[in-house]
Amino acid sequence: MAGNAVLLGRKTPVQIVQPVNWLRWGVTLTVFVLSMALLVLSVNWLVDPVHSPLRSVKIEGEFKFIDKTQLQTTLTPLLENGFFKVSVAEIQGRAEAMPWVSQASVRRLWPDRLQINIVEQQPFARWGEQAFLNARGEVFTPVAQTAGLQLPLFSGPQGHANQVLVNYKRMGDMLKGLGLVIDELHQDSRRAWRLKLSNGMAVELGRTDPVKRLARFINVYPTILAAKATAVIEQVDLRYSNGFAVRWSQPVSDEETG
Repeated sequence: MAGNAVLLGRKTPVQIVQPVNWLRWGVTLTVFVLSMALLVLSVNWLVDPVHSPLRSVKIEGEFKFIDKTQLQTTLTPLLENGFFKVSVAEIQGRAEAMPWVSQASVRRLWPDRLQINIVEQQPFARWGEQAFLNARGEVFTPVAQTAGLQLPLFSGPQGHANQVLVNYKRMGDMLKGLGLVIDELHQDSRRAWRLKLSNGMAVELGRTDPVKRLARFINVYPTILAAKATAVIEQVDLRYSNGFAVRWSQPVSDEETG
């Protein structure tokens, strides 16, 4: 029955293609570009020093040695970029580079203020002829020396400042019971230790076990050396394993040396 034949086979799927809405995409892209341009323009306007100037810069701290006028002169050129563009890190670095400044902190205060807090160096001792040492064992060298500071004198190899400070505190505590104070403490290039006491006596401790040798000095001082300390003793040399040597500033009799 050719006239009634039915053809069987797999159906071919029909794919419907949606037309691209170029108008919608164009509008979206235009809005995005305009928004970004407006944002950039707004940011540029906001950070422009003309529109966001620094109207107030406050410097705080206790100044005993720092020249505040010099500090202001040093920092002023860094404050011209306005509230947003001013470099907090650069101001901090420039301030801390000044010899008498120990630490500086800088922060912005909305909408137009800058707060600068300065911590001044506190000299603990003189370090050599030109520098000072703070309580953290850090060496700093002011441009101009400050007269009238009654500070102990330290010296030592480069990089040994903190070790000298630690030994000064330890030895000073040991000598308190004798009523003696360390005026000078030195470590030479051979790492040998020498101190000078407030009564003018020099004490040689050498390189090995300086604290142990000082303890030996403390043991003999009250009974042997104290009565003659300010009068005739110039130096006590403890660089001996089982004793010490005394150098007298003036001749003494056998009876006095006992």
